[in-house]
Amino acid sequence: ATVIGTDRDQTRHLPDEIASRVVAVAACHSGVVDKTLLERMNKCKIVVRTGVGFDTVDINAAGQLGIAVSNTPAYGTEEVADSALCLILNLYRRTLHLERCLREGKMQSGAIQIQIREATGARRIRGKVLD
Repeated sequence: ATVIGTDRDQTRHLPDEIASRVVAVAACHSGVVDKTLLERMNKCKIVVRTGVGFDTVDINAAGQLGIAVSNTPAYGTEEVADSALCLILNLYRRTLHLERCLREGKMQSGAIQIQIREATGARRIRGKVLD
């Protein structure tokens, strides 16, 4: 049995001798599984989209050809939430901005800190409501 994983280049340039043996496809976000490819994979029984949507899979064509299609609906939910929270905290605390100032030699210390915006430091979170 031949199982393939897809990316943008693989789906465009999949040789016929491989396409004709494929029984399953693991489709990532950049691999397009369109009607043309599905028709070339005449032994294919299932396309599994390794992500939450079906936007890269022609589900109508798959249905017409009797090919099952599934996805992983909860994929990355916690990771996306964690990343969003990290980005929010980065914006609020100005972590990236201050790191850049430090690398560029713009950080100041002492009395001049009060006068220069780049040196004001990270904001405190305690007792704050982020809205």
